[in-house]
Amino acid sequence: MHSCLLSDTSREYSSLSSQRHILNTIDLEQKPSATSNTIDKLITHIKNVQHKQKLRSILQQHMKIFDISQVTQANTHIQHTINTGDSLPISSRPYPRTIEQRRELQAEIQKMTQTNQIRPSNSPWSSPVIIHKKKDGDCFPQPTTEELLHRLGGHRFYTKLDLKSGYFQLPIHETDKEKTAFITQDGLWEFNVLPQGIMNGPPTFQRTMHNLLGYGRWDYVMVYLDDILIFSRSLNEHQQHLNEILSILAKANFQVNPDKCSVAVQEIEFLSHTINEQGIKPNGDKIKAIVDLPAPHTLKEANEFLGKINWYRKFIPNFAHIAAPLHKVTNKTKHHRHEFKWGPDQQHSFDEFKRILTTYPLFLEYPDSSTPFVLTTDASGIGIGGILRQDTPSGTKINYFKSRVLDDTERKYDTIEQEALAIFWCISELRSYIGDSDFIVETDHKPLENFHKKQINNKRVMNWLFKLQDILPQIIAVKHRPGAHNAAADYISRHFPPSTSPNINPSTINVTHDDRPIGTEYWDEHVPKPQCIQYTEPSILKHTCIHNASINAQINAVTTRAQSKLQAQPRSSAANTSSTSAISQSRCSSPPMATPLHDFSLSRIRSEQAQDVIIQQILQQIRNNRRYESFTIQHGILYKLAYRNDATIKLVYAPSKLIPEIMAAYHDHPLSGHFGTGRTWSILRNTYYWPRMKETITSYIKSCDKCSQFNVDRHKPPGFLQPIQPPNEVFQVLGMDWWGPTTTSLSGNRYVLVITDRLSGYVVAKASPTNTAQDTARILMEEIILVHGSPDTIITDQGTHFKNELLQAISNLIGCKHIFSTPYHPQTNGQTERWNSTFVTQIAKYCNTDLNNWDTILPTIVYAYNNGIHSSTGISPYQLAFGRRQRHPFSPPATTFVFSKPHDYWTQVIQYRNTALKQAKQHIIHQQELSKIRFDKNRSHPTFALGDLVWMKIFVGRHKLKARYTGPARIIRILSPVSFIVEDEHLQQFQVHSNNIRRVYSRPPS
Repeated sequence: MHSCLLSDTSREYSSLSSQRHILNTIDLEQKPSATSNTIDKLITHIKNVQHKQKLRSILQQHMKIFDISQVTQANTHIQHTINTGDSLPISSRPYPRTIEQRRELQAEIQKMTQTNQIRPSNSPWSSPVIIHKKKDGDCFPQPTTEELLHRLGGHRFYTKLDLKSGYFQLPIHETDKEKTAFITQDGLWEFNVLPQGIMNGPPTFQRTMHNLLGYGRWDYVMVYLDDILIFSRSLNEHQQHLNEILSILAKANFQVNPDKCSVAVQEIEFLSHTINEQGIKPNGDKIKAIVDLPAPHTLKEANEFLGKINWYRKFIPNFAHIAAPLHKVTNKTKHHRHEFKWGPDQQHSFDEFKRILTTYPLFLEYPDSSTPFVLTTDASGIGIGGILRQDTPSGTKINYFKSRVLDDTERKYDTIEQEALAIFWCISELRSYIGDSDFIVETDHKPLENFHKKQINNKRVMNWLFKLQDILPQIIAVKHRPGAHNAAADYISRHFPPSTSPNINPSTINVTHDDRPIGTEYWDEHVPKPQCIQYTEPSILKHTCIHNASINAQINAVTTRAQSKLQAQPRSSAANTSSTSAISQSRCSSPPMATPLHDFSLSRIRSEQAQDVIIQQILQQIRNNRRYESFTIQHGILYKLAYRNDATIKLVYAPSKLIPEIMAAYHDHPLSGHFGTGRTWSILRNTYYWPRMKETITSYIKSCDKCSQFNVDRHKPPGFLQPIQPPNEVFQVLGMDWWGPTTTSLSGNRYVLVITDRLSGYVVAKASPTNTAQDTARILMEEIILVHGSPDTIITDQGTHFKNELLQAISNLIGCKHIFSTPYHPQTNGQTERWNSTFVTQIAKYCNTDLNNWDTILPTIVYAYNNGIHSSTGISPYQLAFGRRQRHPFSPPATTFVFSKPHDYWTQVIQYRNTALKQAKQHIIHQQELSKIRFDKNRSHPTFALGDLVWMKIFVGRHKLKARYTGPARIIRILSPVSFIVEDEHLQQFQVHSNNIRRVYSRPPS
């Protein structure tokens, strides 16, 4: 064998096939027409002759990298190594092949041998060959490419170079080639270059490209797998960048696939996206491929669809909610795949995604560096979402949509916590996109306005705020955006696709000709009207403020009940002996799918008036002597004359049979909105009249189930203050409560057990890593019982750390009565709750920036509190508890000392304590009297009785659009004037406070 050294490639060839490669290369240089034609195709789209000539010159200078007639290996300083440690060689037998497969394998091996990619081997290693059909594209990369797409913003010209068999251009270290050996029926071979699928192959390839193209060039070139993308802001700049990158690739002996290259284009396909100067949109071919997919029939097909559509989630508002039904059936393990079921909800989500992909303008604009971002967020009980935009002089730019579904724990968060989570999550997810730019946050939750500049009295929110502290300086402001103006983010966070089509079927709209319905003074009996219109179920307004989609006029008419009397009466056991369950079933039935609009035509009113006894009596008297000047008759209908705004108007005298329908139409119907007495009265009083009309309206709305369950209390809840008589001795009645969790301190503490003496106000507060029943018992024993003795009574809430067998055993052992406060009524243990809010504020003033030294400050705050004058007693807690004043560390030293005999001192202490206790009790009683006067003002006393039905307030897991009250439940036991035991329809019992229940009013049947 003779060796030959090629100066232009600096590579040594030592085989006959290598010599053939040299001859072919020389022949190509003498006949460059094929490659020249390829270059001309790459620049055909350039119209400017001068620019086209410049680009042709650059490409022809590097013509050899476009020649793929022969395969080459790159000249790099990096050779791939394979670390197998001390493992023994692994040898396998070849897989059996069909004749056709074996023929294809032989041809491929011959081709790769001629191009020096593989060579015959004597290696002790051998692996079987897996034949895999190569797919040209059609891949959906993982979302780690977001940073690459973001870097392309604002550039005008793009060139994409596809490395020809990129892995096959990188050499393997000589000592490791034997480890790549593979076996076929025709022999054993090993790779000279990097094979596909080898472990750590991608990092080696990326490292090679980084060494070649890095070092200051990343602001105009990027590499993703075997794609190289060059991007520039002007054509002249792009020509310089292109020339530089091609020179580097040519020097390293790389080849590109010209059929997959694009040169100096203004719009390019990259990573399954279409990119131009303005922004980014999905690849049209990929979208078509998704749209053409049939509905999945297996779990695998459903997962494939989700994987593909997920790649474009940043273009789709409310993606998480639309995809929720799909996740519900695809979240299956291998052993549970037989449970896969494709139902109507999944089909609707599938169709909804296809509709969005084919009808929406899926386009995100690149950010303008001169304009701050605006991040608008919102949360609902189901999900959170946000929109990143920029308000520029030329209009609003939408940069990004983000949304996700809340997990089970997050759905139990308070409203402020869910809204704060939406902000925290959106900022975290978009942090790489926002970068160092300033931005404004918009939220529809008023308490979070400018939260980055003030203290929020919520530990979970403060923890999130702490995690964002490095980006807080970039926040210009946190603005309150009312819900009415926050429709886009609100839609993203809450909209869930209905299972039925939202479109109105034209066949359900029936229009007949009749006289016009009552409701205006400008009526004409000959004007046609829509008398009976049927509607489908109501749906949420879709795509508000985002895609200007039409609003579907879908209204669900309310079922009405004919009633002769509308006076509301409380339900009681005497009035109703049926079970709670039966009552609930009769009240909670869903409205029908389609109901007719109420018919208030003149012919209907005339007919009903003719059957109303009272109206007929008035009509007869008017016809006889016309003494009724405040009434008139027109077209056989009785009207009441009323004086409004310096004018006399006619009001239809409503027949008693129509009154329930009128109330249902003007209050219950979606066009009326379930508004209150004032608004309903103001509308009806200008159209209808009947005796005691306002009283009827008030009673009807008072007995409206929807209003009772959904309305916010505008008045003080019923129930007078029930002061607790002060104890006769200190440490006789104690209140206990756990505070936390909070930031973990350096000592590992997260909770504080607070114990307060009801008479003196003396506080014991102990930090603890956990808040279990064992912790409660230990601290109670060590800090109270073994120091101050056993209390007579302990008051706590109904948490599991208090309501357990261990605390019950201790209470029984020491003869202590354990009282549990009413759920969701912390005022029962108000003294302890008040201390919690006090000490948190004081500790926060002394905490370090990491907020992890709070437990070292806690004892000093307790000391200061116990030695200050208590507002309820007029004496410091320490002084009242121990019968003496505690000397303060900052007090001046005593100049004289008085020595008393123990007996004399005891007598003095007894006298002092008796006086102090008497004074403290008088002071407490006086303060309680003042508090009761303030509390009871403008408040009614509850008059609930056994058997009454009530609505119960919902505290946990309530969605914004769900009812505030649930029920009804029946009162089965009265604990106090303001505390009750109720039983719901499922026979579950609850202790409730009068503040948290509403009376259920019924409407007697006609």
